Amino acid sequence: MTGWRKFLPRVYDAFFGGFSGLTPAQEEAIPVLLEGCGLLLVAPTASVLPEAVTAPLAERALDFPGQIFGLYVCPTRALANDLEGRLKERLRRCGLRLAIRHGERDTAAAREAPAFILTTPESLEVMLSSPSADRTWARVREVRAVVVDEAHQFFGTRRGLQLYFLLERLKGLAGRPLQRVCLSATVGDPRALAGFFRGSDPKLEVRVVPGARALELRVGLVGGTGAGPALSVPAWVGGNRGPAPEGAGLCQHPGPVRLALLAA
Repeated sequence: MTGWRKFLPRVYDAFFGGFSGLTPAQEEAIPVLLEGCGLLLVAPTASVLPEAVTAPLAERALDFPGQIFGLYVCPTRALANDLEGRLKERLRRCGLRLAIRHGERDTAAAREAPAFILTTPESLEVMLSSPSADRTWARVREVRAVVVDEAHQFFGTRRGLQLYFLLERLKGLAGRPLQRVCLSATVGDPRALAGFFRGSDPKLEVRVVPGARALELRVGLVGGTGAGPALSVPAWVGGNRGPAPEGAGLCQHPGPVRLALLAA
């Protein structure tokens, strides 16, 4: 824990001070983002992906006071609202303001510029298209980083294509490359997704964190003589890579079986 604190000296306590250590996803994301590189992070939802990327971006945002450092694009308003509850207080403790901008709420237009804005593709389009009517338009050129949450929901869709062009417009307005960060709990072809969302910026680093959890597999015989006594063996539901732990396995029986999976 002490080792990671030195990389995030100004934000570590706000994001991770109450935990015994970092998750594998957080350990993968932090060094990449502190270097200013783009990233596709694929990991189970339990890996706390928003915190994994917001913490290092917040550390960088503190070097650009009074500016909109990052946009956090969500596929739904509900997700944006949920993330506001999760991230707002942590960022406040770092001295950074989090705003939200979608069709139902707008706290981004206050006189004090937020460090981060939670939004949706549709509201981002409004921000980029209304220079005379939108007070945020003049400041989005300050943006240096963009996070796309649940990127798999956009990939291969018309809405994803819309977001692709919006990010290119944002880059043109900012006049600099964007640090692009994509999050996904599941994706069939991570490199294809990363290749799409990089746009005209440098390629994204791809980090796939395996997710696995132990289950108890109970096997009982059925048919002819009725159900026999259940036989319990350890089972393992793995992620994208990595062998099962020692002692895990499958029970094989030539006849019909009844299976019940119970979380360990």
